[in-house]
Amino acid sequence: MPFLISSFHEAFPQIKVHLDEGSSLDILRSLLDLKNEVAVIARVEEDSNVTFLPFKRDQLMLILSPTHSLAKKKSVSVEELVHEPMIMKEMGRDPETGERTVQHKRADPQCAHGNEQHEFIKQLVQRGRGYRF
Repeated sequence: MPFLISSFHEAFPQIKVHLDEGSSLDILRSLLDLKNEVAVIARVEEDSNVTFLPFKRDQLMLILSPTHSLAKKKSVSVEELVHEPMIMKEMGRDPETGERTVQHKRADPQCAHGNEQHEFIKQLVQRGRGYRF
C-alpha cells in the first residue's frame, strides 16, 4: 500500500490522500457513510450501493501445526477441511478470504476461538487447535 499511495501522490500531487485502516466491514461502512471515497479491502461484502472491482488475487496458504495429519500432504482440498476447526479472528465470521472459500464449497467451518491478536492465533495453530489461512 505505501508504494501505491506514494506513486499516486507523485502522479497527482494536488489530491490529498488520507489512509484509514480497519476491518473490511469497517471500511465498507466508511464508504457507505461517505467518510471515504475509495477503499481497498480483502473481503467483498455484497452491497448494491458499492461497486467492487478486483484489484489483486492472492493464493491461499493453509497454516496448521506440523504435527497435524494434513501437514504432510502437498495439497489439501477444501472438503478435507470441513471437519477441522478453523481459527477465526471474529466469532461467527472471518474477514479473511479463507472462510469465504470454505463456505463456497458448502462446508461449515467450526470456530475454535475468536481473538484479534495474531500471536494468540499462531500459538493455537502451533498447538494443533485448528487451522488458519
